[in-house]
Amino acid sequence: MMLHSPIDIVLTEYDVVQPDVVFFRAERRHLINMSKATRVPPDLAVEVLSRSTERRDRGRKMELLARSGVPEYWIVDPVANVLEVHERHEGHYMLSGVFSEHDYVQSPTLPGLTFDAARVFAE
Repeated sequence: MMLHSPIDIVLTEYDVVQPDVVFFRAERRHLINMSKATRVPPDLAVEVLSRSTERRDRGRKMELLARSGVPEYWIVDPVANVLEVHERHEGHYMLSGVFSEHDYVQSPTLPGLTFDAARVFAE
């Protein structure tokens, strides 16, 4: 199940994030109540960078999602047409791959999620 903002992800009583896009595997969809903020970390969180959000998206929000157990975090740079895929290892994200619009992307944590990166940047 893919959801886009606004959707609040309550990570702790003091930390609530609102990624641009979140994805939950089919077997976890029953944990989501669309009429409430979710307290379940997604399987994938995606942020689309802008000048006003880049520092937060690469900093505090990224750290919170990693600590909360989100296995995969993508950062989309629409100016450079680059998709960064980060995979969680030992509580932190490690860069798994950087893809341009000419590349083919395969998720490191979501089997079967493969696509042409150009689809992310299509207008």
